[in-house]
Amino acid sequence: MSWQARVVSSIIRRRIKNPQQAEDSIDKIRARFNYPLPTPVPRRWRRVAGQLSPGPASGTVTSALPPVTDAPSTYMASVGGEWLLPPGSAQPGSARWISEVDAPTILYLHGGGYCFCSVTTHRPLVKALALATRMRIFTLEYRLAPEHPFPAAIEDALMAYRALLDLGISPGRIAVAGDSAGGGLTLAMTIVARELGWPMPGALYLLSPWTDLAATGESLVSNSQTDAMFSGGVDNGSSRRYLGDVPPTNPLASPLYADLHGLPPICVQASNSEVLRDDATRLADRASAAGVLVDVRLWEDMPHVWQLYAPYVPEAQAAINAAGVFLRQYVSPAPSSRSTFRRALPRSFLQTTYGRMLTNDKTANPMKIAPDARLIQWMT
Repeated sequence: MSWQARVVSSIIRRRIKNPQQAEDSIDKIRARFNYPLPTPVPRRWRRVAGQLSPGPASGTVTSALPPVTDAPSTYMASVGGEWLLPPGSAQPGSARWISEVDAPTILYLHGGGYCFCSVTTHRPLVKALALATRMRIFTLEYRLAPEHPFPAAIEDALMAYRALLDLGISPGRIAVAGDSAGGGLTLAMTIVARELGWPMPGALYLLSPWTDLAATGESLVSNSQTDAMFSGGVDNGSSRRYLGDVPPTNPLASPLYADLHGLPPICVQASNSEVLRDDATRLADRASAAGVLVDVRLWEDMPHVWQLYAPYVPEAQAAINAAGVFLRQYVSPAPSSRSTFRRALPRSFLQTTYGRMLTNDKTANPMKIAPDARLIQWMT
């Protein structure tokens, strides 16, 4: 465990875990978690606010999107969020954007117990992921509970995915990623899309996913002391606020209980010391048993969703880099993306970003990730 990770864990424990009480109001919880870190835009990249809505490409319009549950649907006319665009990308909606739209794209669903956090709080993670994958990312600002309980978040995610397809992006060039509650939301949205017969995205990336709102994992108890952010015995009310009267074992609320067959390849990362460890490992086991390709990695003594602290925490950057290799393997690139990024990113930048993955030194590469031959060839 690096000294940077120790410092971050100490701050998280003091700021979030120690003052956490079961009776906290949603305002207190949001004030505790909504502390965005300064995240400058990478050189020559652009951060652009955006709106997505299903279009005429598939004949799907907002009013025609299917209900997620038996309850009346509450689809919005469009969903908002934020694009992080690589060098050379056109302005969304412009004529050149339309001609270049079919490029690798990540739909990111932030965590926060379905009740807090935002596009802003997750900018550091999204920035690190964009640099590691060299893909554009749309971070969805989905509706939060308790103002918008289950299944509003799933409806928003489903609309965003449908809108990306209707823009003309090939499903194999889309990855969907999410942390904590966003990881569960990623699975729920993909499961609904599969049931509707929609094409599957190229890959999923789940960071410490919250997959069991029924709270049956053994690690909720065994890791209650070692988790820097949460105590297994303290429920801050997120599941109750999100679910209302919906049973916590509903497969769209808790994808651990869903039929997972037919899902795309999944990269799962979690810490061996966090309370949601078993949510990640059991999900990975069940997905693998359903025939899904799963790459699951447990990291030592990291806080919940430690990837948020890249590049300041070495283990966070290493995890993001490993996910970048996975996503680039299973999300097919656009023909022009390689040449565009090679011109835009200098060799020194690439060596700095990926240097940790190209060494067998245990200190620099704690996971001993084998260098990807294609990545090395692309860099040289």
